[in-house]
Amino acid sequence: MLPKVGIFGSSTLAAAIIRELQRLSFELVGLWDQHMKTAVAWCQHFQIPFPTDSVEVLLQNQEVDLVFIFAPAYFHKEIATKALAAGKHVICEPPLGITCADNAAIMQQALYYPTLLTISTFGLRHTPGFSKLRSILESGQIGAVQSVEVTVNCGPSAPVGQLPYDWTCIGRLLGGPLFTLVCHIVDLITFLSGKRAYSVCGTVRRFQRSPAHFQYDQHMTREDFVSWQMLLEGNIPCTCLVNSNQPGSFNFRLTISGREGLVMVDDGVIHVQKSPEFCRERIGTVLDDRDPAVLPDKSELAVGFDYRHPEWVVSGVVDLCSMLKTAFQQAAERRCFSPDELQAAGGFVDCQYARSVCDAIRSSHENRRWMEVSIPLRNNNTASTAQTVLLSLKRFHIANSAST
Repeated sequence: MLPKVGIFGSSTLAAAIIRELQRLSFELVGLWDQHMKTAVAWCQHFQIPFPTDSVEVLLQNQEVDLVFIFAPAYFHKEIATKALAAGKHVICEPPLGITCADNAAIMQQALYYPTLLTISTFGLRHTPGFSKLRSILESGQIGAVQSVEVTVNCGPSAPVGQLPYDWTCIGRLLGGPLFTLVCHIVDLITFLSGKRAYSVCGTVRRFQRSPAHFQYDQHMTREDFVSWQMLLEGNIPCTCLVNSNQPGSFNFRLTISGREGLVMVDDGVIHVQKSPEFCRERIGTVLDDRDPAVLPDKSELAVGFDYRHPEWVVSGVVDLCSMLKTAFQQAAERRCFSPDELQAAGGFVDCQYARSVCDAIRSSHENRRWMEVSIPLRNNNTASTAQTVLLSLKRFHIANSAST
């Protein structure tokens, strides 16, 4: 039986998910936005019965079983913790919170309610092409992974002169690509390779100046360029770059080299190249020739694609909705689901790991040195204390790489 859904936030991703949920016959009970005028406009456009600007009012609605959180990051902790306390399944857009403490609080709340669904919207891992690419790597067609390279060029859909001043312009509110797009790339690398990063070295820059139409107290403080290196488990080097200074475009290039060949994603096309022939074989596309009708029109509610929600991420989360339908349909009650159908989905633990890598990148830039990746967790016995789980096992990794 399908659960009834509440939506928090209004964005490109929210518009696509609302349309997909309605297509899949999910019942949408209400929509929250911090501005009541926006909530009313969205409810009228998508024919959702209940608009509100109160988090508590929507969560207290007994008809709501599952909530999607697409609100600005500074609302995530409040909505997620209250939703879990109210017994709702939660699907939250990364990052989980503004600070590491917010992330730890949400993780601790999720531990209190282990039967509730807690998923992060890591859309890249759900696209058909990357799912196929993971199968290729797991089958050993290119041998053991030796290196990973990722380059992403993207930018906001609106020209700088028309850029509105909101939370996405403020670095302290995690509005830049470091804590939005970079975390998707970090999750994708771990999803494909099965390896986590234990040490990073990064550079974070802001090249874009504040537009002339901003007021005297409005400033562009978000980063727009992130370059970093990671050492993955097994001492595997990984080099990544994200440049969000190209408005209206999304160019993604990925190369994973192995002992017996490599796989490459360029302009949405996936190739496999095996040694010693060095002959490239086209195996498909990332979106698998998806019908563009599943994605929202760029003019819909004046919400266009931007660096936070590139088409590939949106498409992957759309596919996640189909997985949710299958998982819930197999249960007799509305709030029950089959976890086996959601094994490929990224959980809050994956989101916490990706956030920790992003924090390490920023710390590396500030300290000008390599930083270990640490994941702050709450102790099950003492919620007020925090443990730091270091992912670096340098001696093992170096010995492992030397022996192989």
